[in-house]
Amino acid sequence: MLITCPECQFARNINTDSIPATAQLATCPRCKSKFRFRVLDDEAADTDSVPEVTDAKNPGRSEAVRAATAGASQSKAAKAAGARKNRAVKTEANSADEAVEEYIESAMVAAMQDEIEELLRAEVVDAARAEVPATPKEATQRVQPSQMKPAHPAPSTEPPKANISKEVRTSSNAGKPASTAGAKKSAAEPVADKRASSSEAQRAYKQQSVQSSSVAGGQGTHSAPVTGTRESGHVFVQDKAAEEAAVSRYAHEQNSTNRDTAAAHIVPNAEKATDIWDAIAAMGGEHECTETFAPGCGAQVHIIPWEDGRLGAFNRLFSTFSSVLRHPVRFWRGVNAKPSAILPFLFYILLCALSCAALSGWGYVLLTYWSSVVAAVQAVLPEMTLLPEMTLLPQELTVSQLAQLMPEPEILAAIGAGILALPFIVGTVTHACARLVGGDPVPFSTGIKCASYSFGAFLGLLLPIPGLLVLFVYFPLLYISGVRIGYNLSLGKTIVFLLTVCLLLAASAFGVLAAGVSFM
Repeated sequence: MLITCPECQFARNINTDSIPATAQLATCPRCKSKFRFRVLDDEAADTDSVPEVTDAKNPGRSEAVRAATAGASQSKAAKAAGARKNRAVKTEANSADEAVEEYIESAMVAAMQDEIEELLRAEVVDAARAEVPATPKEATQRVQPSQMKPAHPAPSTEPPKANISKEVRTSSNAGKPASTAGAKKSAAEPVADKRASSSEAQRAYKQQSVQSSSVAGGQGTHSAPVTGTRESGHVFVQDKAAEEAAVSRYAHEQNSTNRDTAAAHIVPNAEKATDIWDAIAAMGGEHECTETFAPGCGAQVHIIPWEDGRLGAFNRLFSTFSSVLRHPVRFWRGVNAKPSAILPFLFYILLCALSCAALSGWGYVLLTYWSSVVAAVQAVLPEMTLLPEMTLLPQELTVSQLAQLMPEPEILAAIGAGILALPFIVGTVTHACARLVGGDPVPFSTGIKCASYSFGAFLGLLLPIPGLLVLFVYFPLLYISGVRIGYNLSLGKTIVFLLTVCLLLAASAFGVLAAGVSFM
């Protein structure tokens, strides 16, 4: 039994044996609307037989009882006949409604197919006009739009009569003369089941449309046309090769659209998924969005460039530094895209190496020309006596002399361990304080990312004096921006977070100072 929802036209072919005998209502799985899919013709209840009551002593009373019983039986029979008549009227009305709905569905499918055929014929004509004819004879032999006949006749606009049932219309179609049937294509096979599910009909119709579009898109060569029949609003494709090609093309498209997704903040985007690369190219050097969500959702995910596996090492580094310095707000939008602490820690190690190299280079330059620097400063400020002349240091330093200035290995190991543990310590404090003030339950790696990527401000050490000023101003701003976006904190919660962190840092510094004094 084909059950169709009257609201959304969702249909399924259900086995009649699996339907309960008393079931009349169904709920659509798509629109969740409840509707009646059949009316049961229950037999009228038989009138209860009333035993005759006889009274030998009072014959008149027995006659009265029999008369009353006969009257009650006649009234019950009249009510049962009226109920049967009402059910018959309802059944006829339902049959008429089904006939009208089926006609409307058939007309809609036929109209859609005719419209597609008109568009395909127009494309063929345009392609023929675009070609330059070799001779005037070829130009006159081109196919004109008036010579093209539609593959399927247009449906009749006359609505069917309400009192014609499905069986009568089926038998009338079967009784058509052989000449009319012979006018159709000989390759058309009879349909075994005219009540196939609407989902199969729609799939066949899509396959026919895809094959027809491939025929029209070719230049000079055309594949075999798709032949089909349309009965009771259903389209059946009879070209097996076209059907297999359409199915394989659909499977290829489904496989090509499967992409890896990441749980992150989603930013609405009105552009199509195929235009995202154009948008990235228009951004310039900044690498903002590199991956998309599920196909068709119309959204894109912000990912930190350093964590994007499709970029090279140089592109990762350059895009990350560019985003941190130029667009920190956009950069922090992808802080929750990939919950990983290894990549941020590697970025921090790289920054430490660059910072140490910059400090060593500028320190060597400063020590080399220290006397000249002091002389220049004293010339500008003659009364300045705070800077020592540093006459004991040589003008040129060697590797052995620098090694003598280095502290003990134990002290170097302690300093190195503290530097390596710094992002984890700051990340732990950040995560604890942010959750304490009511931040979102994001992964623990968010705190480590806020600490590690904020050290990107140490890139200013490449410049000696202006870089220090940029470092002291930009580092706290970058850190606060990352915490606020990563944990979704409001302005008030951010202020409370900063106060909490400052109190913890002050308490830690006081504890370290007290421990050092007691140790000494």
